[in-house]
Amino acid sequence: MTSPSSADASARLSQLVDDKFRLLSLLLEKGEQQRQLIESGDATALLHLLGEKQTLISDLQRLQDGIAQIQSGGELSWASPAARQRCQTTAQQCNALGQQVLEIEALCERNASTQRNAVAKQIQEFSNFNSRSSDSYSLDDETRLAEFDESS
Repeated sequence: MTSPSSADASARLSQLVDDKFRLLSLLLEKGEQQRQLIESGDATALLHLLGEKQTLISDLQRLQDGIAQIQSGGELSWASPAARQRCQTTAQQCNALGQQVLEIEALCERNASTQRNAVAKQIQEFSNFNSRSSDSYSLDDETRLAEFDESS
């Protein structure tokens, strides 16, 4: 006969795995939004989105801890083979979603680096332009002053 705690643990595990799937789906959606915001250069919205993602990631870590705790607790007693199979299938889907989340994160990181480098290049070019402009103004002013002084 199975103990009620073992059956409760399997039901809890199934719920946690379902919650993990939901969170990973949200993280994938947020990752796509992040990619779009990086491409558009909307830093304010991007920072807000990253804050939302951090909350989801913290929630995901708590779920992972709960799943690990149940899995380390010993043998589980499932209500039926179908319930066990459904949980196992959802866990596999979580693994696939997790991989997609990691891939979009890597893409976002590459895109953000590209954006950052492009902005840095523009700033450098602008700085060089300003420096050259300042130098030419200074030379013009000195030349004019010298011409003015000689004609007096």
